[in-house]
Amino acid sequence: MVGLVNAVLPTGTYANIAQGTYSQWAAYQDTNGSNRSLTLAMIKKAASTIATNSSVGRPDLAVLGCSLFDTLEGLFDYTSSGPSAAMRFDIGNVEKNPGVVRTAGGLINAGTGFRTMYWANQGITFVEDPDCTANTMYLLNSNAVEIEYLVPANRTPYLMDATRAQAVEQDLGPIANLVFELIPRGRTAFADQFDLLTMMGVKVKNRAACGEIDHVQ
Repeated sequence: MVGLVNAVLPTGTYANIAQGTYSQWAAYQDTNGSNRSLTLAMIKKAASTIATNSSVGRPDLAVLGCSLFDTLEGLFDYTSSGPSAAMRFDIGNVEKNPGVVRTAGGLINAGTGFRTMYWANQGITFVEDPDCTANTMYLLNSNAVEIEYLVPANRTPYLMDATRAQAVEQDLGPIANLVFELIPRGRTAFADQFDLLTMMGVKVKNRAACGEIDHVQ
């Protein structure tokens, strides 16, 4: 499985397409030899550059780790006059933990236990991910990425008939096509409990619509 750390790069080969041959197949990267302070200007520059290079427009999602999310919040905190509004004209409205993530495909419930922040002027929703690469912010255009199910090795995926699939989709929405596996915990105290697991991977369809800002803190 290839994660964002390899998919969102300005060099190398991804999806069997070599950036050296196709120069337009390159993600944006703002990098440095050592860590520096994250600024709003960095984010604005990244978003504008991606918008120029991409055929699908500006990034609307950003993924970053917990520590960097703390830094991001601090860039807005001093302008807040209420629980969710930043009033400086050059920043505009900033909504903290809005409850939904805005994507090209529609609104997604953000009640996952992790922080989110929506910067309206830039049209970007920032999402906290404890597993994100340290000191790195990934910027994504939701039109250019998707989540795909990864079939476990040596296992035949479970196939439902069309009628059942339609019924499940009505209940589960966009996750209805995923295959879940129930694994018993097996311990005496948890003998009646199971883990519900599935395997998914991020697929970048347009590398130029994404980017990263790294070595920031």
